[in-house]
Amino acid sequence: MSLHRDGELVDRGTAGPQVLDDPYVSLARICAQLAPFGLGLEPGQRVITGAIVKFPPVDGPSSWTASFGGRTAVTVVFE
Repeated sequence: MSLHRDGELVDRGTAGPQVLDDPYVSLARICAQLAPFGLGLEPGQRVITGAIVKFPPVDGPSSWTASFGGRTAVTVVFE
């Protein structure tokens, strides 16, 4: 996975057993965080159960892209 801000590489990481939690434990943690707000996961919802790199603070307008091994990419724009 590579993380870019405004086209510039910020960080790169790989997934593997040494950095990944059990995905069911991650889902349980998400539910525990949502429950105090009366929220929960619904059937069919998609979630990301973890991160491969630490996301730096967003300090102004910027475009962030996470690329996952050339298969797919996700871009978020902060205005």
